[in-house]
Amino acid sequence: MSSRNINKLVFGNLIVFFVVLLTPGSIYKIYTLTENFRNVSKKQSTDVRISYPTYLDKERANQIYLELLKLKTKYHSFVGWKRENVSYKFTKISGKYKTRKSLGESLNNSFWFFGGSTMWGYGESDNQTIPSHFNKLTNQSVYNFGQVGWNSRQSLNQLINLIGDELSPKKIIFYEGINDAILQCQANVKEIPNHPFEQKIRKKLSSNISWNEFTRNILKFIFDPYLKLTKSNSFSGINTKKSKYFDCDINKVKSKRIASHLINNWYIAYLIAKNNNSEFIGILQPWVLTSEVNYDYLTESEKNKLSLYKTHLDIVYENIIFEMNKACNYDKEFCKSIINGVDWLKNKENVFIDFGHTNGEGNKIISEKITQLIKL
Repeated sequence: MSSRNINKLVFGNLIVFFVVLLTPGSIYKIYTLTENFRNVSKKQSTDVRISYPTYLDKERANQIYLELLKLKTKYHSFVGWKRENVSYKFTKISGKYKTRKSLGESLNNSFWFFGGSTMWGYGESDNQTIPSHFNKLTNQSVYNFGQVGWNSRQSLNQLINLIGDELSPKKIIFYEGINDAILQCQANVKEIPNHPFEQKIRKKLSSNISWNEFTRNILKFIFDPYLKLTKSNSFSGINTKKSKYFDCDINKVKSKRIASHLINNWYIAYLIAKNNNSEFIGILQPWVLTSEVNYDYLTESEKNKLSLYKTHLDIVYENIIFEMNKACNYDKEFCKSIINGVDWLKNKENVFIDFGHTNGEGNKIISEKITQLIKL
C-alpha cells in the first residue's frame, strides 16, 4: 500500500474510533437534557420519593414532583437563585420577591419565615408548608421567604432587602442549619461565607480551565452512559464512598467559622428585628439522624449518604450549639431568641422524605413547635 492509502486508512479508522467513543456520550447528553421534558409530557415523575410511606396520596405526590421539574431559576443580586413565578395546582410562586404562596399570606405586619428548601416546602404543596400550617394553627398572617438551597447569610441579605423596601414584619423566624453545614463543608469551598453556586459562577467567568478539570469533563462525558447503566456515580454526583468530598472533619477552623457565621447572621437579624419593634427567633433545624425516626424506606443510595453527612453535620452542629451557648454571655435577650430544635421530630414516624426535607405532617409538627415559642 502506498503511504497515501495508509494515511487514509489511519485517518478513517481514527474517525470511526472517535465516533464510536463519543456517540454514547452524545446520546446520553441529549437524553439527560430532555429527561425533564419527557417526564412532564408523560405525566409521570421518576422521583423515587413518591413511593415512600411519607406520601399516602401517590397521585398527588407525583403531580407535586412533576411541577418541581418545570420550575426555572433566575439569579438575583445579593441573595442568589430564586424560582421564577408560576401558578400550578400545588406550587404557586409569585410577587416581586419570587416567594412560595402560603395560606393567610400578607407581606406587611406578618410572620416572616426564612430558610432553605425545607422552609420553602420542597416535596409538598403550598398549603402544607411550615408557614401555611402556622397560619392554620394561629390564624396569623404569614409570608414564606424560604428559598431552595439558601443558607443563613442569604436569608439575612433577603431580610435587609425587605427592610430597605420599608416593609415591616411582626415577627421573624429563621429555620436553618443543614444548608450552612452541608453546602459549605464541601471540600472545594475554601472561603466562608459561601453560597452553593459560587464555584459554578467562577468557572463560567474564568477563561482558563485546568488540565485535570478538562480531563475529568472528558472522562465524565465518555463514561457517564455506562456508569448510569451500572448505577454508579464515580464521575457525577456525590461519591459517598469518599469523605474527601467534604472536609469539615479535618478542617476544624472551617467548621467553626461556618458555625460562628450562622450565629452572627442570626444576631444581626435579631438586631434588625429589635430596631424595627419586632421579634426574632432562630431555630437550629432537625434532620433525620437527630430525630431517631424510621427511615428504612429510604433508598440505599440515600442511606449511604447519611453516614457521610452525619460526620460533618455533627461537627458543625456541635460548633453551632457551642456558639449558641456562648451568645448567652454577651446578650441574654438574644440567647432567649435562639432555639436548638434538633430533636423536634424525635420518634415521629415517616416524616422525612430524604435526609432533611419533611412532608406535610413533619411541617405541621415544626409549626406547632414554633407556635409554642411565640406569645401571640
